[in-house]
Amino acid sequence: MQSSGSPLYLQAAPGASPMDNVKQQHLEKEIANLVNSYRTLEQPGAIAVDPEGHVFIAQGGNDDDGTKGWVSMSPVEDN
Repeated sequence: MQSSGSPLYLQAAPGASPMDNVKQQHLEKEIANLVNSYRTLEQPGAIAVDPEGHVFIAQGGNDDDGTKGWVSMSPVEDN
């Protein structure tokens, strides 16, 4: 049975060792950091590059609702 807000696949096994608990806590922090990084992908000022090297910047909107649109910038130049 799930005992916290973590998904089932993050639940520690019953009778886990202290080292298992440390690993579990570390994994949960890493996942939380990854999720937080995805939240900022469409905030104003975010930069994206497509497979062809075109650069776009997110403009307008706000941090809570995200960007209003993407504006194309100059493509990445090969040196």
